Amino acid sequence: MSHTSTLHTLLSSYITTSEEASRSAIDREIWQTFGTTGAVFISDMARFSQTCLEHGIVYYLAMVSRMQIVVTPIIQNHGGVVIKFEADNCFARFAEVEQAIDAAIEIQRAIAETNRKTPSKRDIELSCGIDYGDFLLIDEDQDCFGNPVNRASKLGEDIAGAGEILVSRDAMNQVKQTERFALEHKQYSISGMTLDVCQILYEAQ
Repeated sequence: MSHTSTLHTLLSSYITTSEEASRSAIDREIWQTFGTTGAVFISDMARFSQTCLEHGIVYYLAMVSRMQIVVTPIIQNHGGVVIKFEADNCFARFAEVEQAIDAAIEIQRAIAETNRKTPSKRDIELSCGIDYGDFLLIDEDQDCFGNPVNRASKLGEDIAGAGEILVSRDAMNQVKQTERFALEHKQYSISGMTLDVCQILYEAQ
């Protein structure tokens, strides 16, 4: 049975049982089977929906492919694992927050360098969100769920602007050498959540 099938079976049992003790046992089994701890990185191609409407699906796919070619090796070189690409988003995980921040900075610089080689109408602009904590990792890096995933998604997709890297305060607290990074502290309210955030300031080069 695949991990996905196992998860669906456990979730089905969880939702159909009426006994609190049974649900608690299933909850523990799910976390023991799929739970992990680390940094979650999610990037989004800024203003891309409008660009797709203006230029069509082939343009959309070409730009997404270009983004994936730039992003994938940088994530891997910093010890990360790409979990999935979903439309114009990249989901990745790292053992340490510092690795995720270093990767995000290098990605933004690489994107800027790539943009200098093509007409401005083909520019890629990424926004990045990073969080840290316990989450569920399914089918050996095929999908992920949990609060760090949700928060990184809010930061990378909904809040961060083009070229920005936003890191949750919880994630930044995991970094031992914060002096390595120039930070600007911010606070956002979105979807009923208040997020304390550190924006990573960097030279585009």
